[in-house]
Amino acid sequence: MKTIAVATQKGGQGKTTIALHLAFAAEEAGLKVLYVDMDEQGNGSLVLAGDSKIAHESGYSALTVSTLFDPATGQHLKPLVTEKNIDLIAPDSLLPQYIQGTFELGSPALAAPRTVLARFANDYDLCIIDAPPAMGQVLAALLAASDAVISPMSIDLFSIDGVANLLETITRIRDAENPALIQLGIVPNQVNTRSKYEMNTLEDLRSAYGALITPYAFSLRYAVKAAISARKPVWRAVSGSSHRKAAQEWKDNCRTVLEQLNVLESQQ
Repeated sequence: MKTIAVATQKGGQGKTTIALHLAFAAEEAGLKVLYVDMDEQGNGSLVLAGDSKIAHESGYSALTVSTLFDPATGQHLKPLVTEKNIDLIAPDSLLPQYIQGTFELGSPALAAPRTVLARFANDYDLCIIDAPPAMGQVLAALLAASDAVISPMSIDLFSIDGVANLLETITRIRDAENPALIQLGIVPNQVNTRSKYEMNTLEDLRSAYGALITPYAFSLRYAVKAAISARKPVWRAVSGSSHRKAAQEWKDNCRTVLEQLNVLESQQ
């Protein structure tokens, strides 16, 4: 099982939308996929299971994200099987206390998610972690459990300002906890291709950060928002030329990421 974290330094970057499309693309390619929804909003759970707070319900008996930090509690539990054929570890009411808490590098809590996810290494081809939009210790633990990380970024001042902090966190975890962690890059997302400012800023970012900025980008398209609202990827039920263009772009970009992870063979 390969594990990829989709991680950002702040909310509003389209992180969950990309994570979900990666999951849909992998499932359609015949891979067995596990989706770990570590975002308190539970938007990934809403799309996959139809309920953002499904793990808050009394009697919920599947594995939840808080048990990733308490291996003994969830040792007999399994992820939820969803109608989308993508299994889910959903956020529960205890997640906020872990996001707000702290633990040191090298501590058992930091290594716990890696230990729990390793139990499912033979059950899945790909694990996608939708990380919380924060730079805290939960993100550090998730990066320690991952084979790779990709970071969506909108082209605006606040997002760009956080790039250095995100890269510093990734480097720190790679050096201290996970030397095999691969940085797949910072992927420009929600890019307005009609904006001269955004296109010029994107070129400046490529000049400043080089290969750290992915050669591909996800454009700002209404069809993507509409598709996720309908709980499906943008390439299903395509209607019209603009939708068709969005579908091809997102499908191609998702396949590129999956090929970089070596869970799909390159078509080149």
